[in-house]
Order: sequence, then structure tokens, then C-alpha cells
Amino acid sequence: MDVDAMKVINELTTQISSLSYELAVARAQVKTLQEHTASQPMDAPASVVEGGGD
Repeated sequence: MDVDAMKVINELTTQISSLSYELAVARAQVKTLQEHTASQPMDAPASVVEGGGD
């Protein structure tokens, strides 16, 4: 295997590892949001439910 191919494989491996970490973080954030949403009263304002406003 030539050097260029090894560089590409190493770069892709690094990117996959980074994406795997980011995916794990995103999943944790979704879980937190789901738990938070489940604990909200059903009569919450639409801006809270839909994430609107500033």
C-alpha cells in the first residue's frame, strides 16, 4: 500500500472517530431534551414547545 493511500485511510479513520464522538454527544443531548420535554406541563406556551423565541 502506498503512502498516499495510508494518509487517506488515517485521515478517514480520524474523521470517523470524531463523528462517532459527536454522534454520542448528540444522542446524549437528545435524551436530555426528551427527558426535559417529558417533565414539562402539557399547557406550556407554544414558544417553549416549538423552541421559538429568543
